[in-house]
Amino acid sequence: MNFAPQEQRAHSPRLAAAFFPLARTITDASSRTTTRLNVFKDKRNVMTKRNEAAKAPLRIRQRPSPGEWSEDELMSLPEAASLFWPDGPLTTTSLRTAVRDGLLDVALIAGKLLTTKSAVLRMSECRPRNAAAARPAASEIANRTLAALRRFKDG
Repeated sequence: MNFAPQEQRAHSPRLAAAFFPLARTITDASSRTTTRLNVFKDKRNVMTKRNEAAKAPLRIRQRPSPGEWSEDELMSLPEAASLFWPDGPLTTTSLRTAVRDGLLDVALIAGKLLTTKSAVLRMSECRPRNAAAARPAASEIANRTLAALRRFKDG
């Protein structure tokens, strides 16, 4: 393989810097491979990786345990996601989807969606996916059938 000096490569750092001002190109001298790292500056002007975990909201950092919150205390959707699923599968977007689907009860105050601990716990309960999936017991089916037969016989 023919390796040209970095300045002569098609994707030079100068070209990358023109389009991606915070992109950095690192060349490994032993293997002669080029790796592009995406780094960004945070508020303190410190270079950080984009995939670094986002900070939890202030109220969650002050009270990180769900037990410290009352059942009916209002919290925003980002706070609810950080409180109940800090590393987990549900995010603010997941909670917005649950609101859209009618699974999570919310209050709309000043343009903000607010929910409670009890609403999140109700949403999290395991239940059948829909009414058709919830099959009645055999005795319930027999009682309904008998009642329908009696109405048919009497009417």
